[in-house]
Amino acid sequence: MPNVCYCMLRVSGNSTELIRFRDMISLDEGIIRTFLPRPSVFDNIHSGFCSLPDGRVLTVWRTEEDPFSNPLTPPIEIPLNEVRVIERQYGATNGCDWCYLNWGSKSGDYGTTLVNDSAARGVLLYRFISSWNPPTHAFVRISRRFPSLWFRLRYHEPLGEYRGVVFCRNGRLLRSRRVDSCFE
Repeated sequence: MPNVCYCMLRVSGNSTELIRFRDMISLDEGIIRTFLPRPSVFDNIHSGFCSLPDGRVLTVWRTEEDPFSNPLTPPIEIPLNEVRVIERQYGATNGCDWCYLNWGSKSGDYGTTLVNDSAARGVLLYRFISSWNPPTHAFVRISRRFPSLWFRLRYHEPLGEYRGVVFCRNGRLLRSRRVDSCFE
């Protein structure tokens, strides 16, 4: 079983602002990628450990194709000065690290559905999955764009045995509570 974090996002507040929030979202892209897209510079940059034919080992490299669709895609070394420029500009040298820094999770949200559309009554409820961790940083940042809305993110990660809740508004984390066992 992969480390998936099951999340429920409740957004509440002014109905006009909720409708604006709801209508901006592409559920296919996910809430997070709609408002905080990962920079395209990371599309073909990978991290980990990769051995080159000459025996050198890379921790960050580029490919011309997606290595998941073509596992024989050769790695291309990224010059160190380019890696440093990317890190200065984005705060990370690869997409995974950028996601953790900006979203709080590896993948943002996926499988996102709007399970309760009561925008006229002041509430929207979304369900989605995230990888490894809840994307708390993302919703703190997204709440800055919608200062009159309240965001409550409930989450649980069964394999890591933790659950919690986060409240944010206007770019501020108001409260965060995590319990390290789902079975307490």
